[in-house]
Amino acid sequence: MKNNYPAAGPENYHHALSAAEDVIKRSIASSYRDAGKKRISAFVGPAGEGKTTTLSKLAARCLFGERLNVGIITMDTYRIGAAEQLKTYADIMDVPMEVASGKKEFKRALNRFADRDVILVDTPGKSRGDENYLLKLTECLQTGTSL
Repeated sequence: MKNNYPAAGPENYHHALSAAEDVIKRSIASSYRDAGKKRISAFVGPAGEGKTTTLSKLAARCLFGERLNVGIITMDTYRIGAAEQLKTYADIMDVPMEVASGKKEFKRALNRFADRDVILVDTPGKSRGDENYLLKLTECLQTGTSL
């Protein structure tokens, strides 16, 4: 793929930008197709990277574009206003949302959304170096593997 694009110098800025956009579009398209096969999708990553916004946009696409029944779970009980922000999006779309601060609440939320076509899970943004958080998150998310 690298050979498809000439080396970018200042005169080729727009060409390089276009090439980068093409790569991102293909990546997102294939990720989205693969995500369509999964019933539960969790959004995991560092703080401020757009997990909540992306989840909200995907929820709207699933709901309005594909006519799927959507449920939203947020595990972000750390950031001030995080659950309220997602609740606002969910209310606008008339999609049910649950807050799950631990494994027990997460399992309860999954059971509540058992009839949903798609369940989207928002997780708190934390550093990859926080191993305790990653272990807790992994344990919670593995709760849903039997659904």
